[in-house]
Amino acid sequence: MTTDNVRNIGDYKKKDVGVDADCNPVSGNTPPVRLSEKLRNGIPPGLKTQMRQQMRKNMGSNNNQNKDLQDKQADLLDQTYTLGWMDGYAEGYDDAIEDTQNALNKLENENELLTEVVESKDNVIKELASSAGRALQAVKKNK
Repeated sequence: MTTDNVRNIGDYKKKDVGVDADCNPVSGNTPPVRLSEKLRNGIPPGLKTQMRQQMRKNMGSNNNQNKDLQDKQADLLDQTYTLGWMDGYAEGYDDAIEDTQNALNKLENENELLTEVVESKDNVIKELASSAGRALQAVKKNK
């Protein structure tokens, strides 16, 4: 996994799919809708009404018992939609957390390597200074 795909935890990864504020499927860098907003909204009212009307039309009856059943079906569809959205939203967060952890591990490894390079640099500087000092003493003895 590369750090190119890593973004803040609040962002979706490119492969993640969610919904925007109008309940349209989205993917990529689209910021997620707040969970509280989605739970409050569920299926947009217009879509819920269309679903109920379509179910009534398909059943061909307008009596109260069928309307109650159709309303229950529409509510169940709404709950199913909300749960599906929440599952996708949570999955996007899980992936973002995993990516962030991987990026953190990579940065920790790079930090360790940089620490080793700094320590090596200090040792090289000490060796150069020591060699320069010995060379200077040798030059003084030869004069």
